[in-house]
Order: sequence, then C-alpha cells, then structure tokens
Amino acid sequence: MHVALSVKNKLAFIDETLPKPAATDSTFVAWNRGNNVVISWLYNSVSKDIITSILFATIAKEIWDDLKTRFSRKNGPRIFQLRRQLINKSGFTKKERPKCAHCEMFGHTKDKCYKLVGYPPNYFKNRQPKVVNQVENSTDSLNLNSSSNLTHAQCQQLITFLTNQMQSDNNLDALATNVTGICMNVKFPDKDNTWIIDSGATYHICCSKHMYNSYSPLHNSNVLLPNSTKVKVEGIGSIRLNDDIFLHNVLHIPTFRFNLLSLLTLINENCFRFVLDTNSCILQDLKTLRKIGIVKQRHGLLLFDFPKSGLNPVCNQISNSITYDIWHQRLGHVPTSVYRLIANKTQLSAIDSNFHCSTCHLAKQNRLPFTNPNNFSANVWQGPIFKIFPNVGHPTLLV
Repeated sequence: MHVALSVKNKLAFIDETLPKPAATDSTFVAWNRGNNVVISWLYNSVSKDIITSILFATIAKEIWDDLKTRFSRKNGPRIFQLRRQLINKSGFTKKERPKCAHCEMFGHTKDKCYKLVGYPPNYFKNRQPKVVNQVENSTDSLNLNSSSNLTHAQCQQLITFLTNQMQSDNNLDALATNVTGICMNVKFPDKDNTWIIDSGATYHICCSKHMYNSYSPLHNSNVLLPNSTKVKVEGIGSIRLNDDIFLHNVLHIPTFRFNLLSLLTLINENCFRFVLDTNSCILQDLKTLRKIGIVKQRHGLLLFDFPKSGLNPVCNQISNSITYDIWHQRLGHVPTSVYRLIANKTQLSAIDSNFHCSTCHLAKQNRLPFTNPNNFSANVWQGPIFKIFPNVGHPTLLV
C-alpha cells in the first residue's frame, strides 16, 4: 500500500507530513479532495467485514492508524499452529498396485483373475512375443575385410545402382502427388475447364497459363506437398471462371495435370454455401440462395465444370397448341376470310370471335382521330389561322 500511495504522491496523507489545514485556509479544498481519494482507495483495499468498522472515519490518517493498530499485532499461537500443519502435512502418496491372492501377481484382484474366471477370446491371439531389433552404427566406408566376396569395384557399382534407384523412386512419388488430398485415376481426362474441389488445399492451383486474366511471375517460390517434396510455382494471378466466380491469388504450377479449387478459400471469398450429400453436391449463393452450379462425383472426385459462355440459362415456355392470335400475327395479320380458307386446308386453330387485333384497326385508318379541341387555348381560334380558314376546326362549327 505504501508503494501505491507513493506512486500517486499521496503518502503524505497517512505519515503526518501533511496535516489537515483550517477550513478558512485556501488549501483546504485541495487537501479535502486528496484525502477523499485516499479514503476511497483504503475502502477498496479491505474486505467487506473490515470496511464496516472504518466507514464513519473522515480522515485517511485515522483509518490508517486504526488498521495499523489492529493488524500489526502478532498472533504467536496461530503462527505456531500454521507452521506445525505445514510440517506434518504429507505429500502425495503412491497408490499401491493391487495383488491377486490366488496367483500372487500384481495388477488385479482375485475376483478378476483370469485363471479363475477364464481368459478372454482374443487374449492369446493378440499377445505376440516381443523381439528386440539389433541396432548397429553405420559408417561411411564399407568393411571389405568381412566374409563378403565382393570386390571394391563391385561395391561401388552397387552403391551407384542403389542411389539411382532411390532417386527414381522419389521422382515417382513426386508425380503421384501432383494433386494434394485426393486419389488419382489414370483414366480421368485432362480438361482445362474442369476443376477438382479439394477441401485440404490452401490455395487455388491452375496448370494452364492461358486461363489467367491477370498474371505475375514468381521466382524462388515452392509448394510443399504431403510427401515432403517441393514443387516450383511459376506465377500467381486471377482467373474468371464465369459471371459469378472470380478467383484471386491462383498459383500456376505447370507440373500439375489438374486444376485444384480450394473449397475453404472459394466459400470465404465469394460468400458461397457448399451443400454436400450422398446424391448431389450444390454450390449456392449465400445471400440469394441462387444455385451457382452442380458438382459432379466422378472416380471418387468432386468435379466442377464451368461453362465459358456468359449467358444466363433461361427456361422457355413450350406449348403444343398454337392459338388463333399467334397464327394471325405469323401470317401477317391476314383477314378473317383468308384465314378461314387456310384453316380449311390445314390443321390451324379455330377462329376466336373474342379476339380483336388492335394493330389491324390502326393500320386501316388514314389518320389518327383528332384530339379534343377544348384542350387548346381560346387564343388559337382568334389568330391568323381562323381568319384564313374560318369554317374549319372551330368548336362551334363542328357537327
């Protein structure tokens, strides 16, 4: 507590170096504010049982002296009791293993002894003899003085053959792990627009450079495969699959035979939802729930074919029967009499008496009807046009 009060420059309120000034003194207000701050700190530093005894004190020095007098006394018997408990307190004891009274073996009791209750069915089948392998430090040089009949030249040829064999095995492992997290199938076709959805891939990977919309080459960049081999990354860029999907930070690895689509990156970047069940896999927009595409299951892989066309699919309405109004428009708005002659010789729809073609009525008129003359201003009829043609168009002269 001394350290906390000293840091806040409030130690003078409890060590009698700053006594309480008179009420008429100019420093009384500042002293009273600092005294109340120290009192609040003391209230927060003691327990609820102690705070009730110092609640009515108004000076921090009085509270400090009360607490010092009360808790500075040493309780000798209590100290002796605590020390005795610490000395006599025992640590953790080791649990004794049970011992069987029948076979006198440790680890089980008599009621669970296999010699009395019987052995489990697979007890002897699973118990195999333990074998210790011989470990020997190897040296770089071969011991030619052993019982082997190989010469030094033959040993060198054998070492060269084994080294080449190990390198070829590593190359086969690198080719077999071109796709991370999936099983390859040799019968699967190579298609640039086919992407394999991989839930374990960290980035999107493309093997064709011409698919990139924007491309930046990379130098000294590698990708670590699950078999601890590294594959060189030639570049990185963006690819637009269709109108809904635009991939960013796609790695270009020409040694791969297939394109990988990171499922987690695709969902987070485009706000998609991937629905997977036993029969189908659907990619949906998370906001509109619109279906982006259907994922096909082939050879144990999730394949996504993205069409290059930017047109949205539209479902057209198809009807087997064509009505009279459609035939009337297709035949160039023929009259009813002409249509009746054509219908008698062909299998056209019957004439609908309730159908009236507005285009035919407007086409047969020489001109459109006049507008209401009352909409014009009265000054027009008093102008020069009325003086030249006094009997044309006046509202009062029309019959």
